[in-house]
Amino acid sequence: MSTYNAIDQNGVKYLYDAINSEKVSKEAGKGLSTNDFTTKEKNDLANMPYKVLANSYLLKRTVGWTCKNYIYPAFETQEVNGVTFTNNGDGTVTVNGTATAGISFIICTKDDVDYANDFEGKSIFVNGAPGSSSETTYYLGIKVDNNTWRKDTGNGVEIACKSGATASSFYFYIEVKNGTTVDNKIFKPMAVMASVLDRSFEPKNPTVKEVLDLSKSDVIAGNPISLNGLKTKQLAIDPVITF
Repeated sequence: MSTYNAIDQNGVKYLYDAINSEKVSKEAGKGLSTNDFTTKEKNDLANMPYKVLANSYLLKRTVGWTCKNYIYPAFETQEVNGVTFTNNGDGTVTVNGTATAGISFIICTKDDVDYANDFEGKSIFVNGAPGSSSETTYYLGIKVDNNTWRKDTGNGVEIACKSGATASSFYFYIEVKNGTTVDNKIFKPMAVMASVLDRSFEPKNPTVKEVLDLSKSDVIAGNPISLNGLKTKQLAIDPVITF
């Protein structure tokens, strides 16, 4: 004959408390297998690094969706006629040396910008030459077409960009006159829409649209990113997002 041990009131209370602490309260309209994590929420979480990257660009920019500065020095550091032109990798150029002959050093061509969409038929404001610049020593130059050159000697210059074949020779350059000594002067080339009143220097950043067009898998994986042929380091991009 089996024997059963009875538990007293304290034992019943102990079991009740133990079971109650592990239970899940029932909610009206929900079963044990209800999936409350929606597809949208799942996708939003998966894309979070991508969105954080895009939003970070938007917050860093001064004119929102579009670029502020549309040009970026696209050249390797080199010496020409006694003068060294250093691409600093942050949108600026350091010039140092004494010119043994006149120099027109090209820093950015029509092929380095999206001329048709960004410049053609529009007015832009170009600046970035050091305050010590002059037409007889050194300056930031812009070749608008085969017959038109403009010069920034420290105060900036407004340019009406032409269309079609007339713009085929469009480029930005640094001019150093023969015999001129340039002592580590820093050029900060800028090309902004003439309607933008804040002309303080800002390196070229990708537009928000360009960021949104990036491969999400590359962004999330932290792979190198290239925008309009520009290197990641040139745009100060850090594609790796940590939380």
